[in-house]
Amino acid sequence: MRGAATLGFDFSGFGLRLEGLPPSWRRRLLALWRGFASEGPLPPRTLGVRVILRRGPLPESPFDPKAIIATGHPLGTRFTLPEGFAEPIGPDEVQVEVTEGGDPRHFYGFLNLCRAVFAAWLPARGGALLHAAGVVVEARAFLLVGGEGSGKTTFAQRAAAGGALVLGDDLVLVDTPGPNPPHALAAPLRPQSLGPPAPGRWPIACLLFPSRGAPAALEPIAELEVQARLVANLPFLERRLGRDETLARLLQRLASLPARRLRFAPDASFVDLLAAFE
Repeated sequence: MRGAATLGFDFSGFGLRLEGLPPSWRRRLLALWRGFASEGPLPPRTLGVRVILRRGPLPESPFDPKAIIATGHPLGTRFTLPEGFAEPIGPDEVQVEVTEGGDPRHFYGFLNLCRAVFAAWLPARGGALLHAAGVVVEARAFLLVGGEGSGKTTFAQRAAAGGALVLGDDLVLVDTPGPNPPHALAAPLRPQSLGPPAPGRWPIACLLFPSRGAPAALEPIAELEVQARLVANLPFLERRLGRDETLARLLQRLASLPARRLRFAPDASFVDLLAAFE
C-alpha cells in the first residue's frame, strides 16, 4: 500500500490510505477533502484501501447510494453496489473493486463503498460514524442525531448563522479514546460546504435529538430512547448489532454521554442554549 501512487488523508486521528486511484479520481478526492490530505506519516489508526478498476458497462439501474448491500465475509463485512464491491483483505486493509469509466457515478459509487468499509472498520479502533449534524459551540461539540428529514441540515445551517463551527450536516466521525471522553472529529466524509477546513477534535458535550417547535428548549429524554436512536443511526453496521461486543461497548460509551431533546424552530436561537449548557 505504499509508493508513488499512494494518497493519504488524516481525518483528525483516523487515517485513510488509498492506492490505485486513476489520476482523475485523485484530483477529485484532493478537491473534496482538501485540508485533510497528508504527505507525512498517517495516524497509527489508518485503513488502507486498494482500488481495483475493471472494464465494463454502466449499470442499467439508476444510481442509488442507498442500494448498498452488506453481507458476511470471513474478515468482516462485504459491501456491494451496482458499481462494484468492497471487502476486507486484512485487519487494516480493504479492497474496493469498481467499474472504470468517465461517468461520475463510477467515482461516487467508489466513494460510497469507501465510506461503508471505513464505518465498518472504525468500531474496533474506538470510532464510529453517526448519522448526525455536528456543531462546535464554546469549544464543545453538540451532535444532533437523526435520519433523513429529521432537521440536521437546518440545524447545521442555523448554527453556522449563529456563529457555530459546523462539523457536518449528515455524518459525523466520533472517537472514544480509551478512558478519555468521546470526541467529535473534523472529517469531510460527506462533502458539504459548511464543514471545517482542516483536522480538529472537540469533546462531545451533549447528544441532541430533534423536536421541532418554538421557543428553543433543551428537554429531558429517556435513556432507552437514546440507546434506540443511536442504534438506528449507525450506518453500515446493521449486521453486527447485537452480535459484536466491540460495537456494544462503543454504543455504551456514546449512550453514557449527556443527552437532551432539542426543540428548535428554523432560526439560530438554540445556539445560546448550547453555549450555556452545563
